Amino acid sequence: MKTIFDVLRHPLVIGALVLSILIVVGVYFGSHWYYGDVEPIEMLEVSTPTPPLPKNLSSTEVDLSGLQGESLPTQTESTPTPPSAEGESVDDFLAELSAEEKALFTAEVVDEPQPVSPFGFGPYPEVPSDFPRDPIWVADPDYPEGDEHLGSDFMRDMELINRVLIKLWNQGRRVSSASMSKGQVFPHYPNTVYVEWDYTEEPDGTTTRYASEITSGYDVSQSVHDAIRKEGTIPFGIKELNHDADGIDPYTFLNLN
Repeated sequence: MKTIFDVLRHPLVIGALVLSILIVVGVYFGSHWYYGDVEPIEMLEVSTPTPPLPKNLSSTEVDLSGLQGESLPTQTESTPTPPSAEGESVDDFLAELSAEEKALFTAEVVDEPQPVSPFGFGPYPEVPSDFPRDPIWVADPDYPEGDEHLGSDFMRDMELINRVLIKLWNQGRRVSSASMSKGQVFPHYPNTVYVEWDYTEEPDGTTTRYASEITSGYDVSQSVHDAIRKEGTIPFGIKELNHDADGIDPYTFLNLN
């Protein structure tokens, strides 16, 4: 009969006991090494403090009226600043300037002379931006002497006509051409004739009216002129103006001597 000691001496039992002992020892020392020698790490929470907001403002509304920003340096001007009334004297200020800087303060402003008429009519008028043509003193290279066909007298009359037209344009009477006869300027209004009437007495004692002077723009044909002379009447659609009363005296109209 086998006793307990005989069983314990069996090789398989001995091997199992030894393995069990090794496992227990390994678990003990392993847990002691992992947990016993390492100190626990404490996790600290870092936060940025936020200044308290006024009670009457929400988190999205901040009143900056009481804050004063830092002044930024501004770019200095190249032109020196003159001394103030309570600062340094003008002489001391100028003494510190360079020759170029002094020129900015001491140079005299000289206006270019305004062009004037060679015929004694004074400075030329300003031409309106919407005026449809250049005046004679700009457009004609022969102005003011003229050429072999149109002399200086013609250039003088053309200057007067242009001056009258510019003034009429500024007054709202938009006409861009005119002619001159017997010292009067006749603006060329559309479908308009200036007529001077004369009368002749017939042998039977009757009086006949005829046109002794007709002036118009180029839009009125020569046939209209002929009909007026022949029949003594104004064709339909043509406006009549009085040649004597409705012409413009340029010297009076332009306030010229």
